[in-house]
Amino acid sequence: MAILEKMRILNFFEGIITADDVENVKPFPDVYEKAIELANASEKDTLALEDSSTGVIAAQNAGLEVVQVIAEYRIDARIGKIVKSDLSFSIMNEESEEKER
Repeated sequence: MAILEKMRILNFFEGIITADDVENVKPFPDVYEKAIELANASEKDTLALEDSSTGVIAAQNAGLEVVQVIAEYRIDARIGKIVKSDLSFSIMNEESEEKER
């Protein structure tokens, strides 16, 4: 939550669920199931936005529609290297637009 506070966007969230709040972490669906329950929502009315393949799998395991949004180039924290986007939706940023010119 520190990053949300630092970015001054914490107040935009009605609730926050972390890995500490569930028994099994992603790719298990626990975090999404808990969020749906707390929001009193249903799977069919929920769209997940994810930035990782593990998160996409978790959302799908929870029965949700999911869109993966990643930058064209990003650093994968697990491997510490830059990876190129290969997934469903890319956000174009100024750097990637310049590379296309």
